[in-house]
Amino acid sequence: MTYNPAANLAPLGNVVSSLTADTDFETVKLNGYDTDNGHSFTVTKKKYAQTFNFFADLRYWPAFGDPDQQSSGAYIFRVTNGTTKSIRYSQF
Repeated sequence: MTYNPAANLAPLGNVVSSLTADTDFETVKLNGYDTDNGHSFTVTKKKYAQTFNFFADLRYWPAFGDPDQQSSGAYIFRVTNGTTKSIRYSQF
């Protein structure tokens, strides 16, 4: 499998920009999408009047593969070329 970063990763079909789930205890709201951080969420705990903001995004690191060195495998994960930042895998 080969990842193609030039592929169109835009969601297909209708895109929901805001969605709220509410219970007696908390409210979870999807606030939208930020191109740098991913999907933005707000969780409000009603009993404590506390609100938490966070982002979620699906990302990955390219695996290291070199026949002359220890490659990434089942027990060892080694990123390629010392990469420290993850790469966006998809815009779900």
